[in-house]
Amino acid sequence: SFGGLARVTVLATRGAAVSSLPAAVGAASVLFAHAGGRAASVLVMALVPYAGDPLAAKVRQDGPVRPGEAAFAILTGSAPLCLLPHAQAAAALAGGSLCAALVAWRACRALGGQTGDVLGAVTAVFAAASLLGAAAFR
Repeated sequence: SFGGLARVTVLATRGAAVSSLPAAVGAASVLFAHAGGRAASVLVMALVPYAGDPLAAKVRQDGPVRPGEAAFAILTGSAPLCLLPHAQAAAALAGGSLCAALVAWRACRALGGQTGDVLGAVTAVFAAASLLGAAAFR
């Protein structure tokens, strides 16, 4: 299926990007890719309406993500940036953020909002793009 092919492509991209980095920078980049991808998903949940039927889905029933929760996700998700050299940190943040925003924007246009699959795509795309960004400035 296309989903499986996309997953393999993303994993291969991530592996290639990490293998091109020095060990310490690669480890910090992987930490940021994972944490930043999760933070990006929380931010999408806070900013983009849910596209499905909330009663039929496994979504929060007490409302959207609160601003304090989104801020906590951003702070904890960006903490590993402190372990990267400045140019790589900026490139990883910019690459991941731009690509995740593109996925969220396309989901809004195509579906009218976000779903669990969209959040998974945001996480995966953020991780791959942030690793590519870090690898571009090695």
